[in-house]
Amino acid sequence: MGDIGAFSATSTFNLDVHRFLAKFVDDMVDDQQSNGAFTDVAPSVISGSGTAGWGDAGVIIPYTLWQYFGDVQVVDRHFAALSGWVVYLRNTAGSNLTPVSVFSGESPECGWLWRLT
Repeated sequence: MGDIGAFSATSTFNLDVHRFLAKFVDDMVDDQQSNGAFTDVAPSVISGSGTAGWGDAGVIIPYTLWQYFGDVQVVDRHFAALSGWVVYLRNTAGSNLTPVSVFSGESPECGWLWRLT
């Protein structure tokens, strides 16, 4: 989900992705864990959840829908889920806000993003 989170704003310039992105948020919320973590993919067909960058799409995409389409309905409908993700991050964050391995280049999930910085 990190890819769609990173690309969602750009995608709005290529196609009318409003319905696609709104449906994707529905899928993410359907698979959200009870602790607030979003799964790493949606629909959840593989294991993994709570990964920073991937789960952030659960907040980034609704923000994108609001910014580019003026749609606040997705945020209204899923506000509890978005808040749940933020609470999950606060509950699992270390003193650096996120586990060091995620952005240190040690994590294979974020390796390509890390090399961009």
